[in-house]
Amino acid sequence: MFFLWFISHYLLMMYPYLKDDYVKADLMVVFGNKVEKTGIVSERLKRRLDKAVKLYRAGTSKKIIVSGATGVEGFNEPVVMKNYLIDKGISASDITVDEKGFNTFATVKNVKSMLKEQKMHDPEIIIITDYYHMARARLAFNRAGFKKTSCARAEIAPETTDIKSVAREFAGYYYYFFRSYDQEKP
Repeated sequence: MFFLWFISHYLLMMYPYLKDDYVKADLMVVFGNKVEKTGIVSERLKRRLDKAVKLYRAGTSKKIIVSGATGVEGFNEPVVMKNYLIDKGISASDITVDEKGFNTFATVKNVKSMLKEQKMHDPEIIIITDYYHMARARLAFNRAGFKKTSCARAEIAPETTDIKSVAREFAGYYYYFFRSYDQEKP
């Protein structure tokens, strides 16, 4: 029975995000991922950032928020992300750094706080992450009151860790589904 639930969840919650559904937006939010011990972005994170570069160059959105935290490797992930984007020709003034995005919920709360400070009401947001993380990320944005979200998934390049990631997202989705979004702590 659990196996059927898991497969049904995958088909209903992850499969739709194998395709993009983004529209022109006020900003993009790129979720962080691992920075290598050498201080460069991991391949997975590179694919997310490259998607942001592609959309930026196409004029789909001209503002980017990169979100993450300092990982076990000792590097400030969003700063590394910002530097990667600058190296790709993105203007530094178009990039905002969220250094406290240590998980999906924290990223969403931080983005909400930043946009409130900037007096941006009801912005159109493109969420950029991997397809298997998209349902939970979008759920978090919607539960936090964002009404206009669309999705642009990173290019798919199967990795051995994907099975673990899909399983983690299965559990994470239901945790986020049932949690209170009025909590102060992520």
